[in-house]
Amino acid sequence: MSAAAAAHLRFARAYTADKLPWFAPALFRCRIILSASVEVAAIDRHYNVYWNPEVVEDIWNHRPRELALAELGFI
Repeated sequence: MSAAAAAHLRFARAYTADKLPWFAPALFRCRIILSASVEVAAIDRHYNVYWNPEVVEDIWNHRPRELALAELGFI
């Protein structure tokens, strides 16, 4: 598990909860799992959100910060 990718996703989730407080309970109900077996991101019926850590790092490092936070926080 990439510690940096996990930290970026936690920060993005908090950012999104601040922007959309009504959505916060759903965001924090989800468990974030880093997995190279998904192309970008996926969610299952148990509210597990799977992220490819390489994609997380790519979004974080190659997009303007606010756009990266929005993309990582809202998916």
